[in-house]
Amino acid sequence: MSLVKLKIKAKHLAAEPAIIRHEERKLQGSARTELQFHRIWDVRNEARATQLAIAFLKGKAVKDVEPSVRDIHERKHSRVLKRVFSMVAKYGDKKVGWADVYNWFFTR
Repeated sequence: MSLVKLKIKAKHLAAEPAIIRHEERKLQGSARTELQFHRIWDVRNEARATQLAIAFLKGKAVKDVEPSVRDIHERKHSRVLKRVFSMVAKYGDKKVGWADVYNWFFTR
């Protein structure tokens, strides 16, 4: 059941950028810039973290979900690892440690 909740969250996050872009067109100046920043950074990173959490809970490898990240060092700049861990801890069926998620995230 918890995996279903994450899938629903992912679908909502997929629709959110279009809604934000629609609202951006109505605004100008700093309000528009703030919405763009939210769409590009916050929503995108949350969607990425949600997809990675789903992959972790399904037992998939990171390289299967993110094939475009070729170099493991590029992942070190990721800001989503904490969100992945919190979602896995919240929606996972068993206790998962930080080291488990960290090692999964940085494997090839």
